Amino acid sequence: MKRVLALVLAAVMLVFSLASCSSLSGDDKGAVITMYLADEIYDFDPMSGYTDSATAKLISLVFEGLTRLDDAGNWEKAMMKSYKVIKPEAEGDNYKIQITLRDSKWSDGRTVQANDFVYAWKRILEPTNKCEAASMLFDVKNARDIKMGDATVDDLGVYAVETYVLEIEFEKEVDPDEFFRTCASVALVPLREDKVGNDDTWAKRASTMVTNGPFDVRKIDYGKLLRLERSSYYYRDTESNQALDKYVTPYRLEIMYSYGDTEKQLD
Repeated sequence: MKRVLALVLAAVMLVFSLASCSSLSGDDKGAVITMYLADEIYDFDPMSGYTDSATAKLISLVFEGLTRLDDAGNWEKAMMKSYKVIKPEAEGDNYKIQITLRDSKWSDGRTVQANDFVYAWKRILEPTNKCEAASMLFDVKNARDIKMGDATVDDLGVYAVETYVLEIEFEKEVDPDEFFRTCASVALVPLREDKVGNDDTWAKRASTMVTNGPFDVRKIDYGKLLRLERSSYYYRDTESNQALDKYVTPYRLEIMYSYGDTEKQLD
């Protein structure tokens, strides 16, 4: 069953960023794709969901990090527009990478900012959060000490130096390609502190989720249905006449939780 889901989602991902002009007319919003999943997804929190392949695929449709992986396993830019390496020039300086973000918005219309990455990464490293993804950040200055309880998250070498510029300071020189491949993990996507910080159930209800990926979570009917719909804000200039399907062609994904005869037909 998971193999069927993976194949369908891979096909959907191929249409991202390929549409140069709209094919929609009248009331047509685009394709509605129905797929089936035997194992129900209860939590869209990237910090916990990244360990399950089926859940991670769905999370990658509603959240987007700095990079993503192509079919060959090579990283490519996602939320990252550009980057530059800052090498130490004097004793005491550390190796840094400065990243400029692309212009994109959350599903409620607010722009995605560097601080959203800072918050999400600090959250992973909080000693009280039992998240194995923390090891992905151990090359970042003070990350390991924070996780061990020997420093606070305020000591983490990740900074919003400007609204849309993220700076990462490392313990030692790193291979940018390796680091950006790691950044493709759904565990390292940005999160909104105002939506996540004081709500332990934010990732379990469509009404409380704010996402920055190609699709929004529109409906969760546990045991029956998960509905994702194309985000109106994903890389689109909403003040222009840019086509709704410029970057994401399908309009809706209907994910049914299937059992019995239907499951046998799909396997």
